[in-house]
Amino acid sequence: MPTAHLGIRYAEPPVGPLRLRPPVDCDGEPAGRFGDAHTLNVWTAAGGPAPVLLWVHGGANTVGSSAQPEYAGDVLASHGVVFVSCNYRLARDGYGVVEGFPHNRGLLDVVSALRWIRRNIRGYGGDPGNVTVAGQSSGAQTVASLMVMPLARGLFHRAVAHSLAGRFFTPEEAAEVQRAGEPGVVHYQPVVDGDTLPRSPLVGPYGVDLLVCHTEDEDAELFQRPTTRLAGEHGRAFRSVYARTPAHHGADVPDMFRGDIAAAWAGFARDGDPGWPRDQVKRWV
Repeated sequence: MPTAHLGIRYAEPPVGPLRLRPPVDCDGEPAGRFGDAHTLNVWTAAGGPAPVLLWVHGGANTVGSSAQPEYAGDVLASHGVVFVSCNYRLARDGYGVVEGFPHNRGLLDVVSALRWIRRNIRGYGGDPGNVTVAGQSSGAQTVASLMVMPLARGLFHRAVAHSLAGRFFTPEEAAEVQRAGEPGVVHYQPVVDGDTLPRSPLVGPYGVDLLVCHTEDEDAELFQRPTTRLAGEHGRAFRSVYARTPAHHGADVPDMFRGDIAAAWAGFARDGDPGWPRDQVKRWV
């Protein structure tokens, strides 16, 4: 029976003088059930060392939480992985352009969570030498960003990107969108600043294994084409299409956590094999 450990702090709370600063790593006491933006959750049923899968939720870099019940990791843990989900800073705190503070604070938070995994996951039965990151929509955008971030190099070994949100801003674009946005309607995206994010994640090469998926009926320009381009740039990615009706954006999420996609993810996390050949496109029907 999988055991859940909720609200574990991986970095100091992002409040006060730390609100817009890079995360400060820590190994503190649990912050309470699900906690704040610098907490994570672990589900484990393994005696270890087992492969680790870190889930990064979507939500347009603006909303969402690892506390959402549909992201519970008990089924994935029952497939023999140690499942981790993390919170991270969103909207202005995570991705807003603020003079004097670094870009991509939300991305830096996820890197901090990966560092926590490197330091601590053995205590939960996980193997820090076999870590996969997975995400959907803006979560997949984070996964793709991690693939080209020097700070994340060596902290994970495989990546899963479902329905990649494929827009990445320059610093100038990010500032202009922020100035022009209506109150409460600002669009936040990772910023290719040459520092935390040195180049567009849609340009290879990449140093990790990759599995991608998009749904059959979601917007081609926003999600399908960026996902396909990421796979093409990688060159050896496992590809799949979610075609179960209704195949709208996000329709695949329940099967990631409760259905057969969970088993494929577990296989990929374990040894890089989701269950179909690289030269075939798996159709989830």
